[in-house]
Amino acid sequence: MIAFADTSFVYALHVAQEHSSRASEIYHRHLGHVAIGRLTCFEFRQSLRLKSFRHAADARLGLSAADASKVLAQFDANLRDNVFAVLKSDLPRILEIAEELSSKYTPSFGSRSMDLLLVANAIHVHAEYFLTFDLAQRRLAELAGLTVEG
Repeated sequence: MIAFADTSFVYALHVAQEHSSRASEIYHRHLGHVAIGRLTCFEFRQSLRLKSFRHAADARLGLSAADASKVLAQFDANLRDNVFAVLKSDLPRILEIAEELSSKYTPSFGSRSMDLLLVANAIHVHAEYFLTFDLAQRRLAELAGLTVEG
């Protein structure tokens, strides 16, 4: 069984926010089966860098560089400790699946590129669950036939 976590889920586990306690509960229910892909790793790291950039421009936004660095260090430690299984994937196949999802759902629902890629990644690894707090991604994953929690 694979419970594939998207970036919003990983973020809720690493940065205190409204979804953090729910993320922890779901994570523990799927303990040993929570997986992410390299795309999730990239988007998570990128989101922290962007939050740091925004904070530098306006201290009311994002995370300080120091806080972002701490979160990145914790994430990397969690990867080393196998808190998540990082699944190897065939990127060309993920892109094919994403293209299929895009042609099927974007005209009606306006799906974002990274949402399509992450849902395609979950489909590619035969995930039974898709873990997300992102409403647009939830809708896409459900339309694609995944069981969504978050």
